[in-house]
Amino acid sequence: MEVFYIDEVYRDDYSGDNCRGNPHFYRHNLSNLTKSFLELKDPSPAIRNSFRLAELLLLSNQLDQALSLIVLLYQHSSTIRPVEDAHPYTSRALESFWHAHPTHCRPENSRPKGQKPWTVEEVKASLESSRWHEYRECTRTGWMLEHCNLPEPNDPHIWQKTDDAPTIAMCARLLAKDKTPTQYPPLDRLREALAASEKLYAQPQVPITEWRSEWKGNKTVRRHSYLLYRRLVVELAIRVGELDTAARILSLGLTLDGFNSFDGGQLERYLAVPGIYDVLPILAEKGKEGNPFFIEKQDADVMVREITMAVESRVEKGRQWSLAPERVGWEELLNRLAEAAWRVNNKAYRRLGVKTASHILYSPASEEEIQAAERKVGELPADFKEMLRIANG
Repeated sequence: MEVFYIDEVYRDDYSGDNCRGNPHFYRHNLSNLTKSFLELKDPSPAIRNSFRLAELLLLSNQLDQALSLIVLLYQHSSTIRPVEDAHPYTSRALESFWHAHPTHCRPENSRPKGQKPWTVEEVKASLESSRWHEYRECTRTGWMLEHCNLPEPNDPHIWQKTDDAPTIAMCARLLAKDKTPTQYPPLDRLREALAASEKLYAQPQVPITEWRSEWKGNKTVRRHSYLLYRRLVVELAIRVGELDTAARILSLGLTLDGFNSFDGGQLERYLAVPGIYDVLPILAEKGKEGNPFFIEKQDADVMVREITMAVESRVEKGRQWSLAPERVGWEELLNRLAEAAWRVNNKAYRRLGVKTASHILYSPASEEEIQAAERKVGELPADFKEMLRIANG
């Protein structure tokens, strides 16, 4: 079975508000990822992509698998990378994960060398500050005057009397705004901001994969999620205690927008929203219907297992070429396959009396056995006979 996972929307060209080309969701093949751990001189791209996969597992509420992968990568990254003092991978998503799950032990080498562990109070203060700045960015209104020719209205409640998308978005931003650091508006204003947002999103929505726009300055028609970031609305719903609404808006954003910076919908920003881990179990109940990037548990198990095997093989044996027989030869290919089979099914092999991976392969076929087989079925392919001379199955 081919195992893959779906990642962000890619665009052939994006300049300002002008989207050309053919945007699409991108499928990553797991076998290519594991092969990159073995083949690349510097496997840093494989490490980065695996951390990205860990974040997709978090989004899918596969927390145990995500944690196993994260710990594996931190444990071995410094060993398999050629630059030992490379800065460890970090992101707002992972920092929020550790904060939301204090019982999960954070790997020590997830911090730069020499950095002392922060106290609980320091971590909380840093997260509150960064989250408020993320929230504050979503409520900015000045750019709407410049790009939409829309000044702030005197009455932010006029959203109830209009269907004009930019005006509704402007009102929602104003109602949600608070300029005092780490402070948020009272619940009644947050609820009204959420109501305005839902009115905006109730209008017909166009998926990013189908969106085409032409640059017309202040008259350019913009996507609803560009006018009002969906992650802001997810946070509004969480803050007023409407978790089902938060899950529905998050689902809408993932389905229509994917992950992209133009609509403020990067994966790590979604995962850094305060309270998001109360929403993800609700989102996961709908599987791929609610989240096109959803990873099933059985696939998550396979992914973590195969990446673990590739990383540990790189640690033990260093850089290795692919398993193509023309590059490594049948003997190495068969030995690697036997070792992989042993790692995956060693319990079953032990029940059959097989004690090590070296006992899995049968003894080589003799020339007499090969000739006898050819008398029955005709001449065998040369490469197949070469394999039989190494192991007869």
